Amino acid sequence: MKLRKKEFFEDKSDALDTDESLVKNKTNFCPPRNRNITLGNYIDFLTKFPLEELQVQDIKRSNLSKEEQNALQELRGDPEILIFKADKGGAVVVMDRTYYADKIFEMLHDSQTYEEITANRDKNVMKLIKELAGNYSHSLTEKEVNYVCHFDFKTSGFYGLAKKHKSKIICQEAKVQKKPYIRVLRPADLKFRPIVAGPRCPTSRLSNFVDILIKPFTLHVQSYLRDSIDFFNYLPKTVPESTILVSFDVTSLYKNINHELSVKAMEYWINKHTGRLNSRFSKEFIINSIVLILTNNTFTIDDRIFLRKKGTAMGTKMALGVQGWRSGESTRLPPMWPGFDSQIWHQM
Repeated sequence: MKLRKKEFFEDKSDALDTDESLVKNKTNFCPPRNRNITLGNYIDFLTKFPLEELQVQDIKRSNLSKEEQNALQELRGDPEILIFKADKGGAVVVMDRTYYADKIFEMLHDSQTYEEITANRDKNVMKLIKELAGNYSHSLTEKEVNYVCHFDFKTSGFYGLAKKHKSKIICQEAKVQKKPYIRVLRPADLKFRPIVAGPRCPTSRLSNFVDILIKPFTLHVQSYLRDSIDFFNYLPKTVPESTILVSFDVTSLYKNINHELSVKAMEYWINKHTGRLNSRFSKEFIINSIVLILTNNTFTIDDRIFLRKKGTAMGTKMALGVQGWRSGESTRLPPMWPGFDSQIWHQM
């Protein structure tokens, strides 16, 4: 398929360059099989080539004993436990299912952050996205409209990752037990990182689109680090022996991102670096898109539907960009925008 497409579009590169679309749906287009006889013969030869004659017999052997394999199968089939990765460190957690459910719903009972709703809002959210795209149809290409509006969407799911590294009870038991595995029954201080898994939720495509549009602004945020290599490039060649490397952890960062402040911060950065904004799009389109995404974060768990009233979903692509604006220059150049109350910032 790839070879046929490459040959078909080889003479159409100039035409493809005129397409301004930043996002688009995948196409099922397949060039005619008999368009290029030579290429067709080559593909047929590769397809029919007897690869099995060249493959060496590979006998896969398990490094687990039969007893260990049987034990794993029994654990996987046990309906009373859950087996999943921990939030950090690559550890595997085996947890009582009822304890997990109690902890998750304990988190969702935070009425300031979550609200249980009675009806699924996905169709209404998609209607809002289509209205948004219609209002800015002069800016979006047809492919971009199709990308954000026309796809098979489904409701986001919700789950939690155990923050075992922040549980004092688990850390203390690890020192005492000194084993490859630590047994701790229902630690009272265990917290979970909330994950809204919505790769195909109604706002997922719009979130990805907005993320592409706001990424260029991150280059102007002094606290922005692209990756570990970027961090090393900022380190000085030599430091005094007394230097201490310090890191800070923000408690529930995504959960505590204020919607109103996030929007104002985004407006501030667009106004300050207008040249970074794609000329086809207006500030209003980005702001309205962000508001739509932030205020329509719904998810389901155990057939119950919730709306997130505060913060962003740790799972939507735009979330990283939004939280970045809040952390940007707040400690270096306050206020971040005219009228910004630094007291409010430090209380968050």
